[in-house]
Amino acid sequence: CGGRRGAGAPAPREARGGWDRFCAHCAKSPCLTGQVPPGKGHTRSFAASVDWLVEPGNFAAVIEGRYDAAVA
Repeated sequence: CGGRRGAGAPAPREARGGWDRFCAHCAKSPCLTGQVPPGKGHTRSFAASVDWLVEPGNFAAVIEGRYDAAVA
């Protein structure tokens, strides 16, 4: 709130646009939204939480497309 942005830091509106695109990307993934049947030995499907998505390794994996729907 009123703080100074570092050099090269996006303006708040630009940052929100990036977050909106990231969330829209995640919403298209059956894996991240719990639409894939549970794996062997599990009773429920995985659905990514915000906490899970913002973990650096998980965030990078989502951006890299590791959880995108398979292309037929």
